[in-house]
Amino acid sequence: MFRATTRFCLLMGALLSLAGCPGDDAPTCQDCTPGAATCEGNYTVICNGDGKGFRYNACGSAQYCLNGACQTRACSNLGGGSCVDTSTLTQCDNNGTAQTTVTCGASEVCAGGACVAAACTDGDVRCGDPYSVITCTGGAWTEEVCSGGQICGDDPSGAKACVAATCTANSARCDGNVSVVCDHTGATESRTTCGGNEVCDSGFCRTKICGEVLTTPDASADQTSTPDTTGDVPGPEPDIFRPPLEPNPVLKFTLNNVAKDYNLNVRADYITTEKTLKIQGARSGEKIEINLTQIEPRSLGMYTDTDSTEVVVQICYFDGINGDEVAPCAVGFSHASIGYTVDVTDNNGPGSRVKGTFSAVLKDINEQNVTIEAGEFDVKHF
Repeated sequence: MFRATTRFCLLMGALLSLAGCPGDDAPTCQDCTPGAATCEGNYTVICNGDGKGFRYNACGSAQYCLNGACQTRACSNLGGGSCVDTSTLTQCDNNGTAQTTVTCGASEVCAGGACVAAACTDGDVRCGDPYSVITCTGGAWTEEVCSGGQICGDDPSGAKACVAATCTANSARCDGNVSVVCDHTGATESRTTCGGNEVCDSGFCRTKICGEVLTTPDASADQTSTPDTTGDVPGPEPDIFRPPLEPNPVLKFTLNNVAKDYNLNVRADYITTEKTLKIQGARSGEKIEINLTQIEPRSLGMYTDTDSTEVVVQICYFDGINGDEVAPCAVGFSHASIGYTVDVTDNNGPGSRVKGTFSAVLKDINEQNVTIEAGEFDVKHF
């Protein structure tokens, strides 16, 4: 009976998707198409060459994701408006893909990037666009623009005020197998429980790749995938899991044609509160830091002192000799960059490798210059 049922299933393959057969289950995993690119939130998601995983790249606040690629935004105040005059404003959509002109009604005025009633009562306070607070003073609206990292919301008393954003706009994280995505302003997070054949990866639910198992992170960390030795992968399950050896970190360059190779505390860290990717290392008596500020997690790209991107790079170096510190580097550094080129080619979040190249011209407190050339880094992201 079992063989007959199986043969029937094979012959009636087109109908099985509707009727099913004993023991047949819906696919619980699938490989991705190598090189295929899609968008998740404001991240590009690209399938690896072997079809067994993905790399996520944040488009950042100056770009938005469309059809798997980062595009330059038409406007930056996402979901917000800007008054052109007392009766007209330009409205940015939630992704910054387009900016439209809005004319206020006959009994309205433009204040704080929004059309509001022209008549107001002294002391009235409300939000203009998501990033400003407007207050009625002397029968007219006045605007307070919120500082970076703030939006218009309710303070502890329930009054409208500039308050700290709840989350980082357009960011995503995993809380177990729950996708947690912050909206375009940083006001609210939405939570989506991933399905039975899905996993939460880098903040988003996706179909599980055959032959993988995701490590269980803490609620604030992104997930990373590792090979599975059971289920879809043939062969016996090993008795002991032996993780692959971590490659030796690389942080090296030439300084005025003298080779420098660093092997102490060589690592990369992303400091969320400062939106800074820090690459650092030391050797006997010397140390170096490469700080990329106003950079989104997992961002790739080439940054120079002449480009127009929002990312600012500061390379700080201590030569082990000169005790005089030079601004704007932190205490303990004798040289600061005055020109640079940094190319980040790999950066897929905690647990991955951050790779790239760099060069720079640095000065000390006496305005004496040194030159870094042929810089290279391949370090673990902690």
